[in-house]
Formats: sequence, C-alpha cells, structure tokens
Amino acid sequence: MAQLIELQNQHGTYRVVRDDWNEDDFQDRARDYLNRELTPSELHAVMIIVADRHDANIGINWEVIDIAFESLGLEDGDDEGEDDDE
Repeated sequence: MAQLIELQNQHGTYRVVRDDWNEDDFQDRARDYLNRELTPSELHAVMIIVADRHDANIGINWEVIDIAFESLGLEDGDDEGEDDDE
C-alpha cells in the first residue's frame, strides 16, 4: 500500500509517495509463482534486479517480480509431472 510521507530537510518539509516491497513480498510471490522459497542469495539477486531494472512507467508489480525470477533462471520447485522412473 502506498504511503504519503512527510520528510524534513534544510529547506523545510517535503512530501513523497512511497510504495515499499519487502523480503516477505518477494518470498510470498516465489511461493505462489515458483512453488518454493528463495534462498537468501536468490532473494537478494531478485530484489537488486527489480530495483535496478524496473520501468518507472510500469512500477513494481507481480509481473515485474516474475520477470526477475525468469531472468535469473529460477525454476519451479514443484516436481509434479516429472518422470521419477528413470
């Protein structure tokens, strides 16, 4: 949820709108999209990609996070459908 924040600097009060995405948000999405949790290093890498590469016209959303997963080659943790007879 976006928040209106009032900050102070040497020129007085100014306002910013901020929409925070935290580690829990990324892990929740990984559980939904990848059927698993991210390792700490995967989590860090995904968060860096999203922070560095998101488009300000689109913002950060679930699709942007999914694309970051895919760009790192993160795979679905669900083994259903795989042939274990080999």
